[in-house]
Amino acid sequence: MPKIALTRERLLYLSQFGKAYLETLKQNRPKLYQQLRAAGELNVHLAAIDRRASATFQEIVAQLSKNLPADDEERAQALMGISSQARELVMSEILVREEETERAEERGFYL
Repeated sequence: MPKIALTRERLLYLSQFGKAYLETLKQNRPKLYQQLRAAGELNVHLAAIDRRASATFQEIVAQLSKNLPADDEERAQALMGISSQARELVMSEILVREEETERAEERGFYL
């Protein structure tokens, strides 16, 4: 019987995007989650998702906030709305497309 060596990975700080993806991975793709964890690749995978999602969020907010009103109050309200919309877009991208998951599968980790 083969021995399975589980590696202990360091704790990783994840933004709201990385945390949401981790929960999605655990719930919807538990076999892949376990394989990544057992191979010591989980943190690398999560960090890549988190970096991409955070960068996308920042890009969306920057693009949409270029022409905001000069009035501080109006600007603040518009920025809150933009941030909310950007967050929703990024979350749906993470949870629906799961590009990094596909890349993990390409590296030999399967469902």
